[in-house]
Amino acid sequence: MKSLNIHHIIATAVLAVAAFVGQVSAQSDPPALRYYKQGVMYVRTGNLELATEAFSASVRSDPGFADAWLMLSGTLLDIGSLEEGEKCLRKAIELKPELESHPDVTHLLEIFGIRPPRAVLGEGISPEGKMAVGADARRYIYLGMVLASRGDIEKATRSFLAAVRTDSGNAEAWIWLGFGLYDLGHQQLTYKCLKRALAIKPELGENQLIKSVLAEIGECYGEISIQ
Repeated sequence: MKSLNIHHIIATAVLAVAAFVGQVSAQSDPPALRYYKQGVMYVRTGNLELATEAFSASVRSDPGFADAWLMLSGTLLDIGSLEEGEKCLRKAIELKPELESHPDVTHLLEIFGIRPPRAVLGEGISPEGKMAVGADARRYIYLGMVLASRGDIEKATRSFLAAVRTDSGNAEAWIWLGFGLYDLGHQQLTYKCLKRALAIKPELGENQLIKSVLAEIGECYGEISIQ
């Protein structure tokens, strides 16, 4: 079975959110902004190579465009260019220091090893991976991403499981749980998790990665019945 190589898809999920909540630089010139928007579109459809090219074009057009540097760092991380991704992330924060306080950026800092992982809310997490009480689903998802980026898929999957137990209506938590189970070889459970996520948020069905996973485990996406 082909592995999802889960730590290489982390930044796409994080930055797909950051693309909508971040404020685009008012000083950026029209070409830079146009390339930026193209890059966000490619991120949303899972085309990381074209997204990287678009964000690269954006920062070449406007080297002071911090948001484009941020997005470029994430896509570079996704395609495995860790050193270049870290440089771009540092550049984004240098240009726009307030980015460092954004939770999605904090997560990237943890992945690159620039900042140690945050403890989850509640009682924390033990070295054995015991989940804390009272942490919200988002914190569990982030914790799972950090663990996955280190190659500990089992602990990451337990964290994603804690996320869906904390908030069973969080579609992203079900997606990440499905991805973790996929890497652990549990195809039937993967299918059920992805189907649950699509029932909550059907628009996630346009994501190419989800489509490819469903296809690989022998399901035709177009025939899925959301219940």
